[in-house]
Formats: sequence, structure tokens, C-alpha cells
Amino acid sequence: MRYAGLLGFIVRIVSIFTGFLFIIIVTRRLPEADFGTWVWIARLIGYAVFPTVAISFWATRYVARDFKAAKTSILMALLVSAAATLIYLAISPLAASASNAPLIFFLLAAIQIPFAYIIENLSAIANGTRPEITSYGTLAYEAVKVVLAFLIMAILGRTLTSAIIAVAASQFISILVLLWFLKGHLLGGFDKQLAWRWLRVAWIPLYSGFSSIFIPTLDASIIIGLTGSSLILANYGAAYVMFSIVTSSAALASALYPRLLQGGDHKDVTSIINLTTLFAIPVAAGMFIIARPALYLLNPIYADAISVARIIILYAFIAVLNMILDFCILGTEKVELNDDSNLKDFVKSKLFLLPTINLICGIIYLVALTIVMRITLSMNLSPVDNAYYWALTQLIALLPLFTLKAILAKKAVNFKVPWRPIALYLTASAVMVVVLQLLKFDIPYTPNIYIFAYQALKLATTGIIIYFTILYTFDHYFRDLVKTIWSNFRP
Repeated sequence: MRYAGLLGFIVRIVSIFTGFLFIIIVTRRLPEADFGTWVWIARLIGYAVFPTVAISFWATRYVARDFKAAKTSILMALLVSAAATLIYLAISPLAASASNAPLIFFLLAAIQIPFAYIIENLSAIANGTRPEITSYGTLAYEAVKVVLAFLIMAILGRTLTSAIIAVAASQFISILVLLWFLKGHLLGGFDKQLAWRWLRVAWIPLYSGFSSIFIPTLDASIIIGLTGSSLILANYGAAYVMFSIVTSSAALASALYPRLLQGGDHKDVTSIINLTTLFAIPVAAGMFIIARPALYLLNPIYADAISVARIIILYAFIAVLNMILDFCILGTEKVELNDDSNLKDFVKSKLFLLPTINLICGIIYLVALTIVMRITLSMNLSPVDNAYYWALTQLIALLPLFTLKAILAKKAVNFKVPWRPIALYLTASAVMVVVLQLLKFDIPYTPNIYIFAYQALKLATTGIIIYFTILYTFDHYFRDLVKTIWSNFRP
């Protein structure tokens, strides 16, 4: 379990790097308003794709328990994606009008919806069998995006159209990669009985997706509705790139969910917390210090959003831990395995309790955001300042949710938090932060992106060397981990 999670994490780190290059290409070449439109379109596509959880949720749980449910999942996803795409196309004119953006961008992006459905369900199958395969698909997607972005923008010009086409083409490549690695796991045919069983309880994952995916991401709709502009979204979106970098460490925890579904215990949870925090703490600490250089690398116009980025980095770190808690709560529930389970049984289960908590907290967040934004907008603050209060509201809203989930997870799996290793990771990160804080002032904020990127990369590499040198010296767990990696990769 540890090796699978670590391999997935390594692949995810590489994909994060390539994904960051793609974002640099987009943010450096698109006007601020167009980048904001791109963020808005991504949110809308997220709304259209969220119903896939009704299928992917059960696919992971059943495949992990050796049910031949892969082809049933994929075929159901294709049917649902057709309906979702039609709904997206119907609301696109209204969405374009609300943000004062050209409709053509929204229509072109529609092709991403069925591709996203297929990727989500193939990833769900991988999560139930070999979680690291999901990272392979992500790596292919992110790497191909960089190459295609250069080529397509060279042919069609530096437009949002080029970025949208590059994303869609990369999704297609990712699907091919996932199919290749999963070819031995796409077993069975279309099981009508299983499909009907999933449809009868589809409200469970839909309710879960509505509360954890749909509701929280309505924040962008609120911003667009209150301002009629995408400038706040542009600054928030640039800072939100840090979220993906920090949450890359969540790949380490991906093996926990299928493990718990298969009967894992508290030792597995403790091991995953140890492994995840070993990487999540220094990544969050390092990004917190070099947030400004990272934003400048995206585009100098977003360098002032450093306060937004730092709030999002803290939010991302808590989100990583939050994911582990979700796995503990959901991975220990077995109500769906009982064929006699009725609606009342599901309502009493943790499959219903967790999304209910997410829903309540999500609604509170949206109400709070609406109030905060009305106040800040009345003060005529800049887009960066408005984005800061948006991120701060999001962080504060997450804290009570995290606390409640920690209590529920502890009851579900009586795990122990590895405080001593965490203390060491915090200490090593603190040393790294001090050194980076002293060195970062030497970075020349030059318009030459190649010189600046080289200097920023040297700074990041220095931090990595410092942190892992301290760990290798004082942490036997990390030394064992290095030996395990070496033994698995050497000839």
C-alpha cells in the first residue's frame, strides 16, 4: 500500500510540474479577462461533470471488492455524459452573457464533458484496483497539454480557443493511457442487474457529489453574479494553482480507501497519515515561502495575489488531511453489501451522514461568501483584495468541517496520529523555510522568464535538499522508505 501510494505521488509530482508549465503558457499568453473566462468555463464543466459520481462512486467500491463492474460503469457514464453535455450547451448562452464573454469559447469547451466522464470512471476503476494508474493518466494529460499548447498556439494563435483545444486533445490521450493500463481490469460485460442496483441508490453519491462538489464550487457563480466580471476569478484562479501543487501529496493517501474497503484497520490509517504528512508539510511550507516567485512565474500581473495564494496553500493542506478523514468514514461503511438494505438503512449510514455534513457546511460557506463579497464590493476594493477575502472565507468555513470529520473518523477507525514523526517534519520544514526566506531575496524579478524560472527552480531545489537531508539523518522511517524505493527500482 505504501509503495503504490508513493509511486502515485512521484508520478503526480511530475504531472504537477508539467501542469504548471501549461498554466504558465496560458497565463502568460492570455489577457486577464480571458484567463478569468477560462476559470469560469472550467467551473461550469465541473458542474456538468459532477453527476458522474453516481457511477464512479459505486464503481470504486464494487471493483475493490472484486465485482466485475468496470464495463457497466463505463457504459453508464457515456449515457449520462450525453445528457449532461446537452444541458451544458443549453445554459452556455446565459453563462457567456453573465460574464460578458464570447459564446464560442463555451461551445468549444463542451467536448471536454464526455471526455471528463470517461476519465473519471476509468480513474474510479483504477482506484479500486491499482490507484497508481490514475496518476499515469494524469501524467499523460498534463505532459501532452504542454506540448499541444505550444503547437496549437503556434498554429491558431495565442487565444483561449487554443487552450481549450489543447485540453480536450490531452483528455483524449489520457483516456488512451488509462485504457492501456487497465486493459486487464476491464472485466465482465454490461450487468443490467448491477446497473439497476446502482440506479436505485444513485441518490447517495449524487447527494454526496452535490454537497461536496457542486455546492462549494457555486462560489464562482456568486462572484460572477455579483460583479459581472471575470477579473476576480482570474486573480483567484492564478493563486489557486498552488492548491493543485499542495494537494499533489493526496496521491499518497489514495491507496487507503480501497484498503479500508477490503478490511484494513487503524494501522493502515496511521501509516498513511505518516507518509502523507512527510511530503505535505514541506510542500505547503515551501510554497508558502515562494508563493510570490511562483505567481510571478505565471504572470507578473498576478504577483500581487501573494496573500490570496498563501490562504489557499493553508486551505489545501487542510484539504489533504480532510481527504484522509473522508476515506476513514466512507471506507468502513458496508451498508450497500446487504441486498436487504432499504432507504432507511442508507439514510442511517455514513454514506448519507458525510454528505449531509458537507451540504450544511457548504451552504453556510456560500451564504457567508455572499455577505462578505457584498461588503467588500461596496468598499470598491481591487480584484486582488476581493479574491483574498474570498479565499479567507473559504478557509474559515473549512475549519469546523474538518474538526467534525476528525471526530467521526476517529470513531470509525480508532487510529493514532503519529505525532513524533509529524513534529520532526515540522522542524525540518521550519529549517527549510528559514533558509528559503534568506535566499529568496536574491531572485531577480526580471521580465526574462527563462532566467527567472532558473533562479526559482534553484531555490526550490535547495529547499528540497535541505528538508530530505535532515529527514535522512534523523528519521529511520524515511531511511527505510528510501531503501524500499531503491530496492524496487534498481535492476
